[in-house]
Amino acid sequence: MPVETTLLTNRPSIGFDQAVNEGRRRLSENRDPEFVMAVDIARSRFTRIRPLASHRVSDPSEPASSDETVPAALPPVPDFGRLPGEISDEKPETPRGRGECWQRKLLDLSLRNRLLNYRDSKQTLPLRCSDVGVLEDALSAGEKFRGFSLIDENPLGERSVSPEDTQQIEKEVIYDAFGRKQLAVPLTGQEMDNRLLTLYRRAKSDMQEGGTNTLFLAAEFLRRKR
Repeated sequence: MPVETTLLTNRPSIGFDQAVNEGRRRLSENRDPEFVMAVDIARSRFTRIRPLASHRVSDPSEPASSDETVPAALPPVPDFGRLPGEISDEKPETPRGRGECWQRKLLDLSLRNRLLNYRDSKQTLPLRCSDVGVLEDALSAGEKFRGFSLIDENPLGERSVSPEDTQQIEKEVIYDAFGRKQLAVPLTGQEMDNRLLTLYRRAKSDMQEGGTNTLFLAAEFLRRKR
């Protein structure tokens, strides 16, 4: 359990439950941008990484601190009436309740799930397609497509056109490329090839080691703003 240790050194001291609640609050999802790092103290000690010693020598002539310590409140006594293995979740009675229960047990709904918290990286490849439904049917039928670099092809050339004309020209280029079994990618050809190779190696390794397909095609995204 997380514990806010700095509060435990305050005077007057606080209760253990309050320190735990504060530790959980600091690790909540809404404060994720403030998180910097986690240090494994046990492993650090095992690898002989010790804390730096304080070389301050106490002076006997200094008066002792007169801070009055107040005993902290003890946490409530835990209930040992039932063992963890004897405690079972309440079984939902409706199909929707059972589905939600399975979802909580099988799916990671936190920000660690890349399918829920998408971030552009070397293991992702943005695609531009004129008809996603036709693409999905073609991939299901085993058809193959090649990448098409929009940046290298540069359909606009040196022309100076309005944003509306730019979008129309790109739509026509994407449509023509899809007819030739090509998917437009808004990256350079070198970057596209590097990402495709990374995706191929990662998906093949996951399938061989875990027997799970980790290669997904996302048809669209839902962008949430706070």
